[in-house]
Amino acid sequence: MDKAIEWIQGNPVELGLIGILFVFVLGIFLGFKKVVIVYRDFTDVGVVCLMVLVPASVFIGMLYLGVDSIDFITTPFLIFEAVMLLVILVRSLSDNKNPLKALLAVLVKIPLSIIFVVNVIDFIVPDERRKRKGPLIILLLFTPIILALVNKKEGFCTPLNALRRYGVR
Repeated sequence: MDKAIEWIQGNPVELGLIGILFVFVLGIFLGFKKVVIVYRDFTDVGVVCLMVLVPASVFIGMLYLGVDSIDFITTPFLIFEAVMLLVILVRSLSDNKNPLKALLAVLVKIPLSIIFVVNVIDFIVPDERRKRKGPLIILLLFTPIILALVNKKEGFCTPLNALRRYGVR
């Protein structure tokens, strides 16, 4: 018992990461069981991914153009991120009437979308050809998780309708 207490006192960062990972896995599990509604529909998935994709794409574009200072664009991005976070919080609160469930849904959907969008970007624009394997494996693991966390299989960004158009059911 003393060794466990010593480890906890000596490694507070690792203990915090274990706690965050536990909350994330608990949210995914409760989302699978439909106790917590993580994503309302595919439009919700698109909105959350948009929160990550817009700043990332502008930042990559500015690096490509060779812009050294991003000070002039910081305030608009902070406003954009605040508005998007507010939209995500309101949508999660309207789906999950319990504020703790809504908070758990937000704590699952934002990191999940960050992981997903970053790996999509890494897969599309790799430095070397062999570096596509890692993002591809992560995308193959996280895409079914995101699809399972969607409550209603409808919305603006519905991949199921796109597949049905080509004969896949």
